[in-house]
Amino acid sequence: MPFGYDFVGAGAVSPNEFDLGLQGRDWRLACLSAETGARFVRERIPQSPLKWLTVPRRVFNGRSGFQAVDDQRAFEAGMLMHELGLGLDIDPEILSFLPRNAWAALANDGDYGRYVGGIMSRDGSLFCSSICADVDGGQLQIFSAMVVANEDVVRSRLRHRFGRTLEELASVRAGFDWSEPLACALVSDAMGDILTLADRDPKSSIAAGLDFEVQQRFSE
Repeated sequence: MPFGYDFVGAGAVSPNEFDLGLQGRDWRLACLSAETGARFVRERIPQSPLKWLTVPRRVFNGRSGFQAVDDQRAFEAGMLMHELGLGLDIDPEILSFLPRNAWAALANDGDYGRYVGGIMSRDGSLFCSSICADVDGGQLQIFSAMVVANEDVVRSRLRHRFGRTLEELASVRAGFDWSEPLACALVSDAMGDILTLADRDPKSSIAAGLDFEVQQRFSE
């Protein structure tokens, strides 16, 4: 494979997974179209994913998405760009920094945000984030806490889960502060004790893999 990834062997969708009877170019077109649409919904991108696929892009070496599926390398570049949230058009050579096992790790973890700067890290510190946003005629409040390498990883996860608009509204800070308004309102006493312990010792067993989220919505 041109970028060193086996989309079937790595755990990604395969031509037979949904029994669509598609092979080759048709399968690649279905995958790229689905991933493009999912990315636009996930990040609340205010433009048409169909139109995006019809315009020539650098990531496809000057071709449109519909034309790019004729080429395996261009197809892989577009899929990886969307999966990793690397903008809406990039130089495909940027993807050459990825190690050969990166796609497998991302596909199996289901956590694209943990890939930062070419390093998959399992060490880190406790970070907390708060989001308050007016949505759909009401207010949404989200508090998150996770043990990760840095703030960039936190924001990558938030963007993947809630979209770019809400991620940009997030307040992210190192450590846990129970006096923070959303923490005070949404975090139970028991969970607050766990977060305090994880903050003190992020390498402890109680902090391993910690990824906590609580939210509430108020209607007008």
